[in-house]
Amino acid sequence: QGAAPDFSDREGNTSLHLAVKHKQLECLKAMLQDPTKFNINGKNFEGMTPLHVAVQEKNLDMTKCLLDYGADIDCQDGKSGRTALHHAVEATCSPLVGELLKRNANVNQPSYSGCSPLHVASGRGHLDIVQLLVQYGADTTMRNFTVSLDNHQAAVQNTQGASGSAKSPSSGQK
Repeated sequence: QGAAPDFSDREGNTSLHLAVKHKQLECLKAMLQDPTKFNINGKNFEGMTPLHVAVQEKNLDMTKCLLDYGADIDCQDGKSGRTALHHAVEATCSPLVGELLKRNANVNQPSYSGCSPLHVASGRGHLDIVQLLVQYGADTTMRNFTVSLDNHQAAVQNTQGASGSAKSPSSGQK
């Protein structure tokens, strides 16, 4: 009979998590051929889905594959409520950020502490990612629950100065 497809290891990782972690794209694709056997949005004990792991590993091919097979692009991790977009911003990976935005990731999804991906990018000084998020409609007036917005506002003003113009908050997603 074999092992149960969604059996997890001592860290809660399923075979999907492990295929992503060990960069086994062909194995991942083979497993995803039968979506009834695997929970593509299943979380490990850290609250991470295979998509979160792919993004943290900065693996664009794995990320695309999981999204192609229906991974929830806006699924929040179980600990902090960060989405794949938050993790891509934290990893300072512009190609992943761009791919997620092209696939309609919610640019304004707050984490449990109210931080949007724009808060994360501006707080870390990632100007290129701030510009990309603003281009895709990030709400520059959104407030979080814990952090001063001084860095956020400075980054937004810098973006508007660098690009000549930025989308108004009313033109972006809500």
